[in-house]
Parts: sequence; structure tokens; C-alpha cells
Amino acid sequence: MITKEEIARALDSADVSNLSVARRLGCRWREVDEVRQGLNIPTYQRGRRAAAATLEELFTAQTVAVDGGHLHWIGATHPRGTPVLNLRNQTTTVYRWAFRAEQGREPQGKVQPTCNYPFCVAGGHLEDRAMREERRRKETGA
Repeated sequence: MITKEEIARALDSADVSNLSVARRLGCRWREVDEVRQGLNIPTYQRGRRAAAATLEELFTAQTVAVDGGHLHWIGATHPRGTPVLNLRNQTTTVYRWAFRAEQGREPQGKVQPTCNYPFCVAGGHLEDRAMREERRRKETGA
């Protein structure tokens, strides 16, 4: 049985059809359509891809706000699964870009989501090494 989370991950952009996802996962088209509607991912339309001019526009076009303050990434991912932004030879992880946009500073070390929502790229749900270390100090009382 295919879960809704697996379908959501397969719907990695508005440029993927329900039928292609259903065939790839071996589920019904209707199941994929229900997940797409639940995440407010636009219906696939062949040949109708809007060009983004900036990384911010690309980020906005490839995220969907969901319950709990999460921001679901529906754009491209690295082969290892990390969400990535790529615009005119500018490539960065979505986590690093969203962190800089939220925190107003460069992240230190690896940026990771603090929530368990798959592909959440909400800036407030991300932390860098310095934030993790500070959180651990507070938790241990050191």
C-alpha cells in the first residue's frame, strides 16, 4: 500500500502528471490527484511551465504552504533527496537558501529541518550547527 507521504514525495513539482506518478508507484490516479489537491499543487499542464527570474521566485513557485506552518517543497531534488534550487548556473540547497532568507545570515555548517514533515523548507523550521549546539546546551543545562 502506497502512503500519502510517498505520493507527496513523488509529486516533486507541478511538472509531473498524476498518471506518471500513479504508474511509477503502482497506485490509482485518483489517489495521486487527492494528494495533489490536499497539498494545493497546481494541476499538471503539458508545456505550461512559467520561467522564474530569481531564486526567490523559483522558491515561491516550488513550495506549497500546508497545515502546521510547514512549507512543502515540490521542486527539484539532488539524487540523495535534498531539495535544490538551480537557476542560471546558481545552485544551492533549498535549506541553506531558506535559512538565509529567514535568519538574515549565512548558516554555519549543515542546515537541517527541525520538524518531521517530509520536504519541509519553512525557514522557521530550519536550524544550522550553531543553533543545534545552543539548543543542546539549553537542554542539558550546560
